[in-house]
Amino acid sequence: MFKKGFAGVIKGLGWPEKFFGLLVMLALFGPLLVGKTSLIAYEPNELATGVYYKSPLTKEGDQAIHWLGTDGLGRDVASRLIYGTRTAMMIGAGVVLISLVLSVILALIAGYVGNDRISFNLLQVLLLFCLLPIVGFYFSQPIALIYKLLFILVLILVVYWSQYVPLSSFHLPVDTLIIKMIEIFKTIPALFIILSFFAVNSDPGILNVILILGLMSWPNKTRLLRAEILRAKSQNYIKNAQITGLGHWRIITSHLLPNVINPLLVACCFTFSSAVLLESTLSFLNVGLPHDIPTWGSMLRDAKEYIPAWWLAVFPGSLLFLIILTLNAIVERHSLNK
Repeated sequence: MFKKGFAGVIKGLGWPEKFFGLLVMLALFGPLLVGKTSLIAYEPNELATGVYYKSPLTKEGDQAIHWLGTDGLGRDVASRLIYGTRTAMMIGAGVVLISLVLSVILALIAGYVGNDRISFNLLQVLLLFCLLPIVGFYFSQPIALIYKLLFILVLILVVYWSQYVPLSSFHLPVDTLIIKMIEIFKTIPALFIILSFFAVNSDPGILNVILILGLMSWPNKTRLLRAEILRAKSQNYIKNAQITGLGHWRIITSHLLPNVINPLLVACCFTFSSAVLLESTLSFLNVGLPHDIPTWGSMLRDAKEYIPAWWLAVFPGSLLFLIILTLNAIVERHSLNK
């Protein structure tokens, strides 16, 4: 039964889903093919002498075959392509995860909470303005993390209990503030902010790339989810759930989010492809990731150093083109089926 069910699922998938799954499998298990006793006998950063810019299927003497050729430093293109696929998938998944969490939280605050559900009195505002510099100073001190978290918890309780002080209060327009934040982010080119970040950050790494790309990818999804949440709020099933006395958390998790999952998946596909393309652009510009991490963009950068080495551009460029085409095809199939 399990085999039939699994085979049925695989058979029901289109070529975009199958190809994307193949890339995921290559990213997960492809490094097992690299090693002295494996199909690809060369590590991605292994420098070989005398085999510079060798074309695919090259074999020098008793050496193992370079299936996809070598670059200007004698590094094997096939092994670098496999590890570059792992880098692309890791960055794409990380960016989608960060932007998804931010987008869902901000969209729920903007669309479900709105402008008239969060109120502060004057004492709370005064406490927030006074305590924020203290928090910044306290976190800069060499104190154990547990004590810092306890300090933050105490401050949150103080601000929360201060709402019972009989002072005039006002509503915080969180929906308007989030919309203004989205507009500000959209007016500044994302690539300019990313390049500025890496210009002042002297610690390149894959986590930094995932973080900055994820923080730059939330506005579009937040605006889309906010619109879907507002549309869902106007439906009768949400109003009936509110009338029956269901809690906000139950309404959000059981009624609201399941009905906005389809556009969310579409947005995640676009975010994944944009993250992979942007990371390749940064690597091509020699920004973001260190030199010892193979990427498709760095391989394309090496290709421009020696134009006759066509394989350095064709193989990573084809994978980059195919993954974007695949994700767009998945979105198109999903939209037509919907």
